[in-house]
Amino acid sequence: MKLAITTLIAVIFATLPASANKRVNHPGHAAASACKADIDKLCGAHKGNRKAMKECVKSNQDKFSAECKAVRADRKAKKNERRAQVEKALETCSKDSAQLCGADKGKKGKELRCLMKNRDKLSAECQAALPEKRVKKHK
Repeated sequence: MKLAITTLIAVIFATLPASANKRVNHPGHAAASACKADIDKLCGAHKGNRKAMKECVKSNQDKFSAECKAVRADRKAKKNERRAQVEKALETCSKDSAQLCGADKGKKGKELRCLMKNRDKLSAECQAALPEKRVKKHK
């Protein structure tokens, strides 16, 4: 039972924008409830089976409420925006990365972590291109 609850919570949080995961009183909380209700209604039978739950959510996303669809679309747009920012930063910081990150060059997540760790040693152009905070590792 504990695993089923944990899995459901993980799936719900995976469908929310990152900002909604931080505070319960965040404006995204109402949308989170909408997604939870949709997931419970459409995929509740798969509680406890993370893989089946993920597949169910994916195959039923067209049946989600408009509010939940909007939350998911916003989350996807923000993720794509962060991904584009990382790509641009890695391109801009290519020379700095070659000098400082050696073996990590070409491995997006590791290369970005290396650059963030060595921010004070980077060219001004590279520093300006890097995100303010470290971003999640991209697959």
